[in-house]
Amino acid sequence: MTARLARPSRSPREPAGARPGGFALVAVLLVLLGLSAVAAGGLFLAGTEASASRSHAGSVRALLAAEARMATFLDRQRGLPPSAEIVREETPRPRISTRLEAHRLLVLGPDRELWTVSVRGEHRSGHEVARRTVTRLVRFQPVPARPVAAVAAAGGLEIAGGDASLDGRDPGSSDPACAGSGPQDVAGAATPPGGYRQAVAGPLLAAGRPDTLGIEPAALLAAAGLDWPDLLAHPEAFDVRLPGGMWPADDGGWRAILADVEALALDGARSGRGLVVVRGDLALRDGFHWDGTLLVGGRLVTDGAVSVSGTVMAGLADGGSAGPSRIGAGPAVFRYDACAAARAGRALAVPVAVPGTWTEAFTRPAP
Repeated sequence: MTARLARPSRSPREPAGARPGGFALVAVLLVLLGLSAVAAGGLFLAGTEASASRSHAGSVRALLAAEARMATFLDRQRGLPPSAEIVREETPRPRISTRLEAHRLLVLGPDRELWTVSVRGEHRSGHEVARRTVTRLVRFQPVPARPVAAVAAAGGLEIAGGDASLDGRDPGSSDPACAGSGPQDVAGAATPPGGYRQAVAGPLLAAGRPDTLGIEPAALLAAAGLDWPDLLAHPEAFDVRLPGGMWPADDGGWRAILADVEALALDGARSGRGLVVVRGDLALRDGFHWDGTLLVGGRLVTDGAVSVSGTVMAGLADGGSAGPSRIGAGPAVFRYDACAAARAGRALAVPVAVPGTWTEAFTRPAP
């Protein structure tokens, strides 16, 4: 006897030819695929946002580095950059570096040079490099920027002899280094009001525009554009520093000399040209001649035949508290010379940013 297995009866609701579970499996696979795509997109967007955030942070750091280097240059640079038309200076660090370039644009005279200064800041993070560049026009002004007299004495001025001459009328110059700068007359003497005295009766020994100028010590420094403490705070900018250095020979060169001493005496053997800055008192002895600028923190005293072509400022420390300067017996001739003063002041010329010339650029690194 043969047994037959009975086929299960079809559900009345199940259509003919249907296969249970087929569509549900496909639907589940599609849902899983969609969820996977969403997850992958989310991870991609998160990575892109993180990369963009790192790129932005690196760009900001590069900009800050460039701005900081520019500010350091404007604050610490003393004297014109080297004579080359283009000056490059790099300051690399492990992740941040800067590159400064200075280009001379115009030379209109000994005290009028216009430069363009650019600083590129660079930040590296792995394989990502961000670069930002800032640029400014910079004018270099000599020290002092604007002489006010042939002899300016913040503590007052006494003239003992009758053969002294303080002449603020600029003779002009044919020196090629002074091309473009015409005569610039100043006062013969500048002192606090009532601070100019002649011991010998007779004609006024000071001549200029005006002959004598009454001006308070603080206003004198402001008018000259001179920051005395800042000047002494940059000994590295000078060619010669005393004590410790040797007084330069008079070989025709223009030099900047800092005498960080209480008192300095100069005679004919120390004649020359350039800029001399003395922290304390300065005594000029018989036979001394100087072309350029003498800046004295204390008193100026002369004895014998001396002459200066340029400008002299004394009593610059503590508002002239050291007392009045004194021009003694002997033919002491002080003649203002704009060209000589400007050439001397170039040694410590101060960079001044021209307002409204700041520009910034984002540099995309090369692939």
